[in-house]
Amino acid sequence: MNIPLLYLDTSAWLKLYMEENGSEAVHAAVEQAEQTCTHLIAYAELRAALTTTL
Repeated sequence: MNIPLLYLDTSAWLKLYMEENGSEAVHAAVEQAEQTCTHLIAYAELRAALTTTL
């Protein structure tokens, strides 16, 4: 089943870059998505989260 448009919040984006509970499910959903989208604030939140955890 293809997902036409998949919205990812910041916590979902983090699961793509860091191994966490639910990471496999997010990877699978992204694989099935034709397009992904997010809110503009997610970019700043993701950068801040990755900076503090890496």
